[in-house]
Amino acid sequence: MASLSDLVNVTVSTQTAAIKQPGFGIPLIADYHTRFAERVRFYEDLDAMVTDGFAVTDAAYKAAAAAFAQNPQLDQLAIGRRALAPTIQIDLYPTAVNSKAYSVDVTLPSGVVTTVSFTSDANATVAEITAGLTAAITALTGVDATDQTTFIRCIATTPGQYFAVKVADKSLLRVASTGTDPGIATDLAAIKLENDEWYGLTLTTQGAAEIVAAATWVESNKKLMIQASQDGDIIAAGSGDVASTVKTANQFRTAIIFASDATQHAGAAWLGAGFPLDPGSVTFANMTLASVNTETLNGTNITQLKAKNANYHTDYGSLTLTRNGKTAAGEWIDIIRDRDWYESILQIDTVAVMVNNDKVPMTDRGIGMLEAAVRGATERAVAAGFLAEGTVSYVVPKASEISANDRANRTLGSSPIKVSARVAGAIHVAEIRATITA
Repeated sequence: MASLSDLVNVTVSTQTAAIKQPGFGIPLIADYHTRFAERVRFYEDLDAMVTDGFAVTDAAYKAAAAAFAQNPQLDQLAIGRRALAPTIQIDLYPTAVNSKAYSVDVTLPSGVVTTVSFTSDANATVAEITAGLTAAITALTGVDATDQTTFIRCIATTPGQYFAVKVADKSLLRVASTGTDPGIATDLAAIKLENDEWYGLTLTTQGAAEIVAAATWVESNKKLMIQASQDGDIIAAGSGDVASTVKTANQFRTAIIFASDATQHAGAAWLGAGFPLDPGSVTFANMTLASVNTETLNGTNITQLKAKNANYHTDYGSLTLTRNGKTAAGEWIDIIRDRDWYESILQIDTVAVMVNNDKVPMTDRGIGMLEAAVRGATERAVAAGFLAEGTVSYVVPKASEISANDRANRTLGSSPIKVSARVAGAIHVAEIRATITA
């Protein structure tokens, strides 16, 4: 039988290669657990976590619940498995006040929340209070307590077991998470190696040493960490706290939020509130976090939080809002995320031109193909709200301007396509002056 191929032989090739982009709307919750063997799994709801064996009392489940509780809701999140078990260690520093009840809610490894308390006498001493609380906490299962005379040290009886404390009055008991870092950077590197399709990070544990180590890791790996800490030193003067440490290290990719209840996982909640919204369309200040209590803070506390570029969730009359929306280095959280997204789409769109064409010639036409990709990505950044409209300009080299060396190496290295633009920014505080006359 005759074939049309005898007349015209047609071959259709597909040049639509897709290049993976980081999930700028996907946060990862890093947690030590044994619920699955691989390093990371993605979840669209909590039911799927239960199917995989997570208990509703697990720290990973509670953190995911905080993230999914926000409106609008995340499409999905990742649970990253830490293989190196952290040993949670929390110190409680009492301030001696006569005839006061010192109350602590302890979330045990079993998930049971038990309240322990000690009431000081009419001649209160710190030693008396530490002895009383130590005895009460030691009686619990899964947590050991030792009287250090000036403070109580609480530590998980087994590495990897999760427990948490919440004090009833921050002015009577100061909390400090003092556990050592078991190697969070090693775990995060293994998680990223297995799957890199996530962008945000938060830890279920709050040890200051592991937060500092994770902050260093995200800085080198173009991720964004939003991490809660209940350490009382953050809201007081001084520079030894975790917020001051990451600020001093000039970490642009870590935001610390002070939250006195560790079990509410305020970092996961904040990621859950911001990440459903596209880059460019959201600022992380002035958000309401569902399922996260607000903090009662005085003027001194707020002054210290601002000075340390730390964040908080508090009441403004009938509103509950996040403030200040900054990373430790003082940059706005949204600028870091938006910038990373813009860099990613610039790179991906430009690479797509080279991948999906047999050849991009070193001619004005070839450079124009790359220019079109750059302009397209930049216009998307303007439309998204990251770059301010009317501020974008381009410098595009002519083929005749390319040096002989760059031409030989087939690169635009010394004659790049340049983009200049101003970020749109956001208004967090408004000043309005009205004059009324008769």
